[in-house]
Amino acid sequence: MTAHFFDIQTLFKLDQKIWIIDKNNPSKPLLKLSRYEYNVMKKELYLKDDLKLRIGGKYYYFSKDGFDKIKRMCKKYRTNVTDIEFSFVEFENDEVMESLRYDLDTSAMRHLYRTKDVVYILCSKSKNKFYDNLIEKLDRHLRKKGIQPRDYYYLIEDGTKVVDTDEVVYKKIKIMLQHLVGYMTEGDNFIDEKLTDFTDVYYYGNDRSESTEVGLSNKVFGKLMKNTKGYLREIITDIVKNENKTLTSNYVSSNKMNRFVTTSYDLEYNNKLKRFGDF
Repeated sequence: MTAHFFDIQTLFKLDQKIWIIDKNNPSKPLLKLSRYEYNVMKKELYLKDDLKLRIGGKYYYFSKDGFDKIKRMCKKYRTNVTDIEFSFVEFENDEVMESLRYDLDTSAMRHLYRTKDVVYILCSKSKNKFYDNLIEKLDRHLRKKGIQPRDYYYLIEDGTKVVDTDEVVYKKIKIMLQHLVGYMTEGDNFIDEKLTDFTDVYYYGNDRSESTEVGLSNKVFGKLMKNTKGYLREIITDIVKNENKTLTSNYVSSNKMNRFVTTSYDLEYNNKLKRFGDF
């Protein structure tokens, strides 16, 4: 059996930004950052530039261009640099979110229209009223195309964690591994609770780095297996040994002629391996 897992961001074009605000005037952004720009700063990839600002009790490193933009905005709005903070209202506030532009784009699913293939949607945004309305529209749209998603997986509970990409990717991989071996996970281990299993699982995402990180599936699998109870670990080991389980990652590009950049990974487990690095 085959299952297809789509990151919902491949099906919606929703331009959400993280705001940099003056805490004394939080309704007006000084600057808006994309998820990518925020993550680059959060992971200190601009560390070598040594252009840092203390925001919310933590230092963030900016590119020279970003640092200059902040200085110009602070000067323009007469904001003290010590008063700036991050705001996630475009991810948390229904009223603000309703003002955002979005478009449905399910072209990445075209090869599945009116097929009987199993489809799951991975929702890597926080669950709220606005987001639920978007999903309702998506669901109606897909049903007209003959696609009935079997389930929607919500990956984020706290809206401020929507940009924590490492956690999101880890959860995505865990969900897909569950469906490859047919057992649920709880925390960082498998548990003796079955669910529908598939021989082939396909992932679709429009974030190239996340699509590449899906290649860490065997590393995550090893971590989960290490923490799993012995009898269940033996059962899952036999499943992987006797069945060919494959996870295929599809980066959904904007190139209409070559839409998917595809890499496949066979699920493997070496029960003689003593240690696994952290994800």
